[in-house]
Amino acid sequence: DALTYFLGLPPQRFLEGHVYTLLSWIFLHSTSMIFHLLFNMLAFWMFGAMIQELLGDRKFLWFCVCGAIFSGLVLILVRFSDSSMRGAPTIGASGLVFAVVLAFARLYPNQTVIFYIFPMKMKFLAALLVVVDIFFWITGQNQQVSYAAHLAGAAYGFFVIPRMMRGGGHQDSGGGSWLDKLIALWPQ
Repeated sequence: DALTYFLGLPPQRFLEGHVYTLLSWIFLHSTSMIFHLLFNMLAFWMFGAMIQELLGDRKFLWFCVCGAIFSGLVLILVRFSDSSMRGAPTIGASGLVFAVVLAFARLYPNQTVIFYIFPMKMKFLAALLVVVDIFFWITGQNQQVSYAAHLAGAAYGFFVIPRMMRGGGHQDSGGGSWLDKLIALWPQ
């Protein structure tokens, strides 16, 4: 539909100058996959709230914005390599949700969570989600799900959260990293 076309993330339109799609795509979701959406929002709320508490509002917002952009850029690279997918828009916040889940797992690897009815440590849940996504991506299962965005978000969350935490949570570190400088630009 028109909303998906204009706000989704099709690689070709991004390369034509529609850079806003690097953020707009995360605010749409397929209504045919309602449980996927509910699981995403539950995971974002549960794990994101704890990360927001640790980082503070401003750093958490930057974590989310950069996570959406990073997973979008990786998605563009993956999709652009397949000429049949260059015009196909992707929608959903799953890449950002995976970033939050993996960041939480990196910070609290031994935290026990309930996955459906099974208690498991967060590090095992995160590993399970990543392995399942890799399997589905390789085997071509469920083409409605963007496994590239999921895995890009997972990598972003896993590798970026230690750098963001190094600054001491709510307070900016005052250090010289690119991320610290980017965060300092955000209005108070």
